[in-house]
Amino acid sequence: MSLQGSTPSSSTGPTSAYEGQTYSYIETSSPRTNGDVAILQGPSITTSRTFCLSFAYHMYGSNIDSLFVNLASPNGNQTLFSRNGDAGDSWFVTSISIPASNGEIQFIGVRGSSYRGDIAIDDVHFLDGECSTRFNAVFRHRSVVGLRRRNIFLHRNIVTKNRRRCSHSAGPKYHYK
Repeated sequence: MSLQGSTPSSSTGPTSAYEGQTYSYIETSSPRTNGDVAILQGPSITTSRTFCLSFAYHMYGSNIDSLFVNLASPNGNQTLFSRNGDAGDSWFVTSISIPASNGEIQFIGVRGSSYRGDIAIDDVHFLDGECSTRFNAVFRHRSVVGLRRRNIFLHRNIVTKNRRRCSHSAGPKYHYK
């Protein structure tokens, strides 16, 4: 889901976007249940050289489960980044070198045992070449990172344990199948 301001539940999620006005997040209130998965999926990519993926993430709440970044390709899925558990009420910025490949970048959020498990991402960018220095910074307030950036479009796809799917490509409406 995309949102401005705080997530609807108390004591979980960010109070504002890391950069700009909106961010994407996994809403963990009912009817979501333990182990439900939300997938934010990028476009198909084919590249013969390494590139850098930079993004901000927020994992605040007593029942945070996990955030993964995967490269889904015909050769199988590769986990490029993973975090789990409550990281406090802060945005963290990181970068990941993505090897030459073809496939899709996926941000995967896993719901924990209760509604206090909202996980958010923001400010997602591809950068040319390898990440010059792997950075992992903590920001309690918005900050500008001086990097040359190219925005990407992400497709949102939620898969629950019951295999209901919902997707959206423009705007915050989700449709379940």
